[in-house]
Amino acid sequence: TNQKASYSVSTPSHGVASLSPSVTSHCFIYHCLPLSVLASTSTFWAKMTLLHIRQGVIREGLNPDRVLVLGLTLLFFATSGFYMMEGLIQPEAEGSRLINSFYCAVMTLTTVGFGDICPGPEESVSTEARLFLVGITLLGLGIFCGPVMNLASWWRHYVSPSVLAVMALSLGTAIFMAVEDRSLADALYASVITATTIGYGDITPSTEYGKVLVAFYSLFVVNVMGILLEPARVFFEDLCRLGDTISSKEETTTQEPKKDL
Repeated sequence: TNQKASYSVSTPSHGVASLSPSVTSHCFIYHCLPLSVLASTSTFWAKMTLLHIRQGVIREGLNPDRVLVLGLTLLFFATSGFYMMEGLIQPEAEGSRLINSFYCAVMTLTTVGFGDICPGPEESVSTEARLFLVGITLLGLGIFCGPVMNLASWWRHYVSPSVLAVMALSLGTAIFMAVEDRSLADALYASVITATTIGYGDITPSTEYGKVLVAFYSLFVVNVMGILLEPARVFFEDLCRLGDTISSKEETTTQEPKKDL
């Protein structure tokens, strides 16, 4: 639930208004602190990216210019489709249609799919629009689960997975707290649901600033979380494999020399 402050302003005898201590603490916890976390985390990502991106790209064997151009082209195409095609955005959606189109494009390409303002009512979505959604969804999976995720994997060479997870979720939590005025629990919950692309849609950004920031956060965190889930994938794959005893017996059998008759 939203945490709304009850602002009480006291006016001293000298005529200068001052905020009560409860209002001051609320502003610090739900605005100043998240904004400082957001600024410091974003600065760290930017510096690390500029410092190590070339090394990471060389390590992964990818051309960063091609990945960037391909990703931006697909994002522009998806945003244009949502902007121009009728029925893809709910008519009661508030705010700029351009921002809503960009937000819906990112939510579709990253498969977060909140479903809060897009698509529109079933009867208003044309066959062409549905085919458009199918196409950009498949293309989004191809690029974001392919070259973009491989490109993002260079982070693991410089930052430990635990630190990376804390920083990524802290960034999302700060966005929902500072911009959407959510409580700490709701903001953390929303950042995890976004990062794992579950996208229940019960907590979504309602402001234009929130939509833009959550869209950029989704582009970043979806690929980072994919890399962070790699250890879990390896663990469960090893758990589901046949035991070492069987494989060792097979190796012994194949390597055992044949006896002369």
